[in-house]
Amino acid sequence: MRLNFLHRLANCPAGSYYSKENNTCVKCPLGKYQPVQGQMECVSCGQNLTTALNGTLEESACIGNVTIFNGYCWHYLPLDH
Repeated sequence: MRLNFLHRLANCPAGSYYSKENNTCVKCPLGKYQPVQGQMECVSCGQNLTTALNGTLEESACIGNVTIFNGYCWHYLPLDH
C-alpha cells in the first residue's frame, strides 16, 4: 500500500498536489501554485494575491487587484494600459 501511495504522489504533476483525503491528484486552487511535481500541498501566492486559473504552475502567475465574481477572476488594470 505504501508503494502505491508514493507512486501516486510522485505522479502528481506540477500545478497540483496529492490529496490523501481523495487519494488522487488535485489542481492547486485559486490563489495557490505548485512548480514542482509530486507535492503534498500548493504554495500560497500571499496576501491580496490570487491566480486566474486552478492548476497554476509558477509564482509569476500570481496577480493582485482582482475580484472573484460568479466564479470568474476579474483583473483590473490602470486606464493607461
